[in-house]
Amino acid sequence: MANWESFTSSRNKGTMKLQTLRASNVQDLIGMINKLSDIDEEKINCATDAGLDGLVQLLNHEHPKIRALAESVVTELEKQEDEVVIKEGGYKGLKDMLRYKNVEAQRDALWTIATLAGNTELTHDGIVSEIGWPSILTRASAKVEDIQLPAVTLIANLCMNEEYHEMIIEEGGLELLKGLANSPNLKLKRAVCNAFANLCSEEENIPEVLGDGGIASLLAFVASGDEELVSGGLYTLANVCNLPEYAEQVLDGIAPVIELIKTSHITMVLKGAMACIGTLCETPEYQQRMMDQGLLDALLRVGKTSNPEIKYRLAASFNSLASNAEQRPALKDPQGQKISPVITLLKQLVRLKDPDTKKEAEEALAELGFKKKKKDGKAVPVVVADVGERERIQREQAERIAMKTEGRYATLRMANEASARSREGIERETVETDAQRQAAMREAIEKEAQEVIRMERAKLERERAEAEAREAQLREAIERQAEEARRATEQAQRQSQMMLEREREDILAMQREREEAQAALQRARLEQEELERNMSSMMDKMKSDMAGVEAERERMMREAQEASASSVGRSTSAMKIIKSEETYEVEEEHDIDDDYADEDDYEDDDDKREKAKIALVMVDLWEHNEDMAVTESALRKLGALAMKERNRKLIRIAGAIPILCEILKNADPKVGLTPSQSLALSVLAVLVRNVRNRDEVRKQEGLRHCLRIVKASDQEDLVNDLKALKELCKNEKNKVILRDGRLIEQIVPKILPENQPVQEQVLDIIAIISMNDVKSQVVVRDARGMPPIIKQIRHAEPEVQRRAIRALGNVSQNNRKIQQIVRKAADTIPYVVSRLADDNMEVRKAAGGAVAALAENEYANQVIIRKEGAIKMLCDNLGSSDRDDVKEQYAAAIRCMAKGNTKVQADFRKGPGFSLLVHALTSENIGLRIHATGAVTELCRDNSKNCDMICGAGAVHPLVGALETENNALQYLSEGAIWALARKSGMSSCSVIPFLVLAPCMALRSTVFAGPHSKLMAVGRKMLVVRKKSKVNAGTVLTRECSQAQEHVP
Repeated sequence: MANWESFTSSRNKGTMKLQTLRASNVQDLIGMINKLSDIDEEKINCATDAGLDGLVQLLNHEHPKIRALAESVVTELEKQEDEVVIKEGGYKGLKDMLRYKNVEAQRDALWTIATLAGNTELTHDGIVSEIGWPSILTRASAKVEDIQLPAVTLIANLCMNEEYHEMIIEEGGLELLKGLANSPNLKLKRAVCNAFANLCSEEENIPEVLGDGGIASLLAFVASGDEELVSGGLYTLANVCNLPEYAEQVLDGIAPVIELIKTSHITMVLKGAMACIGTLCETPEYQQRMMDQGLLDALLRVGKTSNPEIKYRLAASFNSLASNAEQRPALKDPQGQKISPVITLLKQLVRLKDPDTKKEAEEALAELGFKKKKKDGKAVPVVVADVGERERIQREQAERIAMKTEGRYATLRMANEASARSREGIERETVETDAQRQAAMREAIEKEAQEVIRMERAKLERERAEAEAREAQLREAIERQAEEARRATEQAQRQSQMMLEREREDILAMQREREEAQAALQRARLEQEELERNMSSMMDKMKSDMAGVEAERERMMREAQEASASSVGRSTSAMKIIKSEETYEVEEEHDIDDDYADEDDYEDDDDKREKAKIALVMVDLWEHNEDMAVTESALRKLGALAMKERNRKLIRIAGAIPILCEILKNADPKVGLTPSQSLALSVLAVLVRNVRNRDEVRKQEGLRHCLRIVKASDQEDLVNDLKALKELCKNEKNKVILRDGRLIEQIVPKILPENQPVQEQVLDIIAIISMNDVKSQVVVRDARGMPPIIKQIRHAEPEVQRRAIRALGNVSQNNRKIQQIVRKAADTIPYVVSRLADDNMEVRKAAGGAVAALAENEYANQVIIRKEGAIKMLCDNLGSSDRDDVKEQYAAAIRCMAKGNTKVQADFRKGPGFSLLVHALTSENIGLRIHATGAVTELCRDNSKNCDMICGAGAVHPLVGALETENNALQYLSEGAIWALARKSGMSSCSVIPFLVLAPCMALRSTVFAGPHSKLMAVGRKMLVVRKKSKVNAGTVLTRECSQAQEHVP
């Protein structure tokens, strides 16, 4: 059962937070001291003070490992600010228990976490970071109630912390709570209601929480009849009433709330109801509707309570009603008494010691015509200000004194009459009374005896009926057992027959398989013989070719010797013959920004020769050879052949990848890889540079082997494995498998130790796996990967530094939580901005991408980046001699900074930024053109001055020309840029007309400007209207502009 408790002062009107706690158990941790003699008694006292009953159950668990984990949690307890919390990193035991299949262990672990979260907000950061929000949400969605209830309770308690409201609302928590609001489980609904109340403590969350019929759910909670659910619903309504758009809906269903004030005796219910009523009473327009539904009677009834918070809200409600002139007559109405009960109640409230309650009551009395007077410097009770009213009260007091006097006289007369009774009468009455008492006693004894007899008979009847029922059940059980035994015997007979039939079928199948295997073996031998003959003929041909080449070389050498002998002054020494050796084409490793080219089906003579070489190597790998030197030699040759890009396709077709995966299958990183395994890993790292080879590795279960080898201690093996994983991550399916295989958690600890080759590969993997993948970004954050990445952006080596900056940008991309983490890290964003002026061009490129990622849809980061002078540095870099792919990142950063930021748009008017962007629109690099077009769009969006300057810089020609390209993204962004230029400025509209509207719209209406380019047709219509309004001769303009447009539009 959940206990509800208000965390706000009674003086705060309408803003409530509720905690959800588990009902206390009879057990406590003090009783465990004898069993846990090795645990400090102070830790036991901490757990007892925190009410961690779930931890008691875990300490008593039958499984020894769970008990050990529970003891480790107890040792991590400490007190901070008089609250019991768990030390940093101390939630590991609870997190491990959540992974067990034991339902009781998960349940008690979740109750322990929920209780800690409900006790203090100091535990919330540790719970979210170490337990993990996805883990909590998964268990809150479970179908097992014992696990779902504590998980939902934990979410409700996390809602008390305003820092996590956005996470709960945006990452699936609110959607889950709304789905559970109609659950038949009453305890679950209490926790959900509690969460709603805490989320509604911030007004900005109320529309999200109450969307899709939220008010109706709260009113259903209020009408449920359960005191805890009712009080939670009332506190939520009190928070909601602060917004006028929802107060009207609450007012429509206020009748049950007023009825609860009249009838309920529960303090928490009355507190919530009075909080809701007090908030509504502050609006005069709502008061009459509540008065019509009996509000005044309810307030007078609740005045009898002794709770100070309720009394304060009562005085505040009367003060709000008294401030409305229309309600004062109803408050002054005596209702058949001598003085108005409202006045009497307010006078009582004035006498209270609480200064806030007293002040509200005094203000209400003043509004009703009463005031406090002073006499001889001393405060006197409140008196009536009206003279006529004072005289009426004096007459009433005189009448009461007269009535009291008459009452005393009547009492005296009755006493005299009683004393005149005779003694005989008194004795007679005493005797009669004794007789009646004895008769009543006899009658009661007889009735009791009859009841005992009746109960004994009923007991005997029940015992007889139970004995008969047990006998009948026993007979039925025996009959069922006999029937089950008969059925089991029949089933065993049928199974034995089926097994005999299956054995016969298996024998026949094995015979067929043996025959097929013998036939396949014969075919394989024939194929091998054919292959050997082909290889022999090919080798003979190669030898003959080499012999011809050797003869030709000797002939040339002889001619050279003769020529040198006939030359004057030349040395007569014979020239040495140098034997030429075959060389392999080696491809350089690409950076992660440029993937390797996809393979084609073209095959030339070189490919045929390479295919023959690969076949010679594969023969040694196909045949199982006891001599490992042969295998190692074949792997070295295969690695040399794989360095040529076109050979990787041929090697895959030859079946090398399954063989390599089979060699790596038994690799043990703890012991170390064998030479053949190391060679196989290095060959695989080169082969996966081919795009299709990555799918083949996944199909052969090679990802599992690469994940296991990450733990290798050998430097060369670890680097080769990381290179292979880096290339494999570029495949979307591989990325999901590697993320689920905890690759990120394994490589994050390798970022900080000084080992440049390993650090470079690890940072590349994080950058690839996090690019446009929110789940991977969350895993990097949860694995505490952000602090080491932020630290490495200041690394002394440029290669490590640029990779760290690039990883920081990819992890932060379009993820507001991580963008906030980077912003809060000291001097991180200013340092990244400063790298835009670095001497190393690759570092500048990485810094540009990181600035774009940090500024995307995050206004606070845009402000910081702008203050650090990023705009000037980006413009300087755009005008520099950097490569176009580097300038592409600068344009992307400008685009993200200018999106929705008018200050950045205004800053661009102060320098040569527009002309540089327009020049970038004509670049041969398609990526630079795309981002430059996007930057132009954001800079001129709703900004007429920028539109005029961009048009003046000559942006119209390249934007219209971009519509003719085959790149859909560039076409779409160019359309948006033209729309933004034309819709705000008359000058820009007129400049676009000659090149875009008149000729292109008429000539290309069915092709370029149809379908997705409907915006440009709207631009054309607008600009035609502009032309009609101008005083220029329409015919002349049309003729001149059509002739000019033909030069730019096909």
